Amino acid sequence: MPNRRSNKPSSQQNFRLQPSGATGLWFGIILAGAIAVSGNISGKFNNLSLRKPFESLAESFADLKSFDPWNQRPRLSLAPVLDSNLEQRQFWQQYQNRQIGDAVYLQKKNYTEIDRLGFSTVYRGNSVAELANLLKKHAKTDAQKARIIYAWIARNITYDVQAFQSRQNSYYTAAEVLQYRLAICGGYANLYQALGREMGLDVVIVEGFAKGIETDQDQTDRSNHAWNAVMIDGAWYLVDVTWGAGNLEDGRFKRQFNPAYFAAVPAQLIYSHHPTLDLWQMLPSPYSRQQFLALPRLKPEFFQFGLALQDATQYRLRAVTGRARITLKAPPNVIFTARLKRQNQILAETQTFVQRNGDRVEVNMAFPAAGTYQLEIYAKPQQAKVKSAQHNKQAQQQSYQLPLVANYELITTQAGAAFPKTYATYAEKRAYLRTPITATLPRNQSVNLEITVPNALDVAVIDQQTDKWTKLQKRGDLFVGVVKARGALSVSAKFTGGGEYWSLVTYQPTNNNTGGAK
Repeated sequence: MPNRRSNKPSSQQNFRLQPSGATGLWFGIILAGAIAVSGNISGKFNNLSLRKPFESLAESFADLKSFDPWNQRPRLSLAPVLDSNLEQRQFWQQYQNRQIGDAVYLQKKNYTEIDRLGFSTVYRGNSVAELANLLKKHAKTDAQKARIIYAWIARNITYDVQAFQSRQNSYYTAAEVLQYRLAICGGYANLYQALGREMGLDVVIVEGFAKGIETDQDQTDRSNHAWNAVMIDGAWYLVDVTWGAGNLEDGRFKRQFNPAYFAAVPAQLIYSHHPTLDLWQMLPSPYSRQQFLALPRLKPEFFQFGLALQDATQYRLRAVTGRARITLKAPPNVIFTARLKRQNQILAETQTFVQRNGDRVEVNMAFPAAGTYQLEIYAKPQQAKVKSAQHNKQAQQQSYQLPLVANYELITTQAGAAFPKTYATYAEKRAYLRTPITATLPRNQSVNLEITVPNALDVAVIDQQTDKWTKLQKRGDLFVGVVKARGALSVSAKFTGGGEYWSLVTYQPTNNNTGGAK
C-alpha cells in the first residue's frame, strides 16, 4: 500500500528489508501463545508413505522393526499412495463430481449449540461405535456431525507431551486414544476419521509437514504431522483437531479450543500446513515444499482480524541497515504490539516501535548488534476503552495479552538506534510520531517534536527532572513544538472525558549526540 505521509522522518528512510538469500531455513519453537500442537507422527502412521525409506524413522521409534507397514496399511485410508501428479489426478477423479467446499461460508455458521453438546457429552468407554451413537443424536447435518466430532475430541483428548518429547510411540488407534485419552497428531487424526466414518461421513487422513514445535531444516522433504479432510454436503473441507485442541506452553499442554482449524481456509492453512499430496492443498496453484517453507509464520488470528501483508512476504528477511520495518494493513479497530528476541531472549521494548497511519501499520525494529533475530507481532481488535491509570503503564505486558499473529526471522550485519518508549495509550489512541524517533535526545539541545494524536485536546511535553511543561502547538490532530531535555521527557495528551494527561511516549536524555534526534 502506498505511504500516505510524505514527510516521514529521515531516519525511517533506511527502513528496508530484502528476502534472505540463504538456502536453509531456521525453524524454532512457535512462541508463547502460538497455537501449534503438531507432534511427530508415530512410526505406524507413516504407512501413508510406504514408498519412502523408513531409515530416518527407525531412530525415533523403537517398535518400528516389529511393525509391518504392508499389513497395517488398511488401518489408514489415504490409499493408494501417490507418487506422481498423474496418480494424484487419477485419485482425485474418484471425486470428480464433488468439489472443494467454501470454508469461509462454513466457518461463519453458528456452532455455539453443537459445540456445547459436544463438550457436554460424557463417554468413558473405548468404543468408536458407542461414542458415535451418542454424538449423532445431537447432529443431523453433515456439518453438525463434522463439528461435534471436532468439539468432542478437542475437549476430551489430551496431547501426549511425554510421548512427543521422548520420541516414544503414543496411543495410535481410535480405540487406544479413547481408552487412554492421550494422543499425538496421528491418534487425533485416526479418531476423527473413525468417528466420522461411523457417523456416515467420508473422511481421509492427510499426511504432511507442519511448521510448529518440532521442525528440522535438514529434513524439509519429510512429514511430521497429520490432519484430516472431510466431505460435507459433497464438498471437501480441511480439519486439524490436534491444533484445534490447544497448545504447548512451557512444555505442558494447555487445552484451548480453537475453531479456526475446523473447515480451515486452504489459502490460510498453507502458511502452516503442507500436505505430502498436492491435491490436499486444495489450491488452484499448489505450493512446493520450499515455497511453503519460505512463507511467513501467520496464525489464524492474522486472517480473523482482517490483517494483510503489504511487504515482507517471506519468513526469513535480511535487513540492509540496523533498522527495519514491516508494513501491514489492518482495520481501524485492531491494536498491535511487537517484540524482538535473540536466542530466545526477549529484548528491551525500545527495540520495536509500532504505529499506524490510517489502515497502514508500521512495525519498526532496531537491532542492538549484528546477528539473527526473531520478530513477534501481536494484535487484537480493541474492545471497551480502558480508563485505568495502571493500565497506562503496562505497554510491555500487552504483548502477553494480545494473541500472536505473525513472526519472522531477521538477519542484520549492523546495529541501529533504539526507539522511544511508548505506552498503551499510544496504540489505543492511534498516535503517530513523526520525529524524533530515537530513545534518547541530546541534553539541553533544542529538538523539533512532531506527533499526530487524533482527537486530543492538548499535548504537553513534561521534563521529569524539572517538572517543566511545554505545550505543543495544535494544528488539527498534529501537534508540533521545540523542546529541550534536561531529564527524561514524557509526551502526554489530554482527551475529552477527563482532565488527566495520559503518557504516550518517553525519551531519555544523553550527554552526547550519538543517540540524537532524527
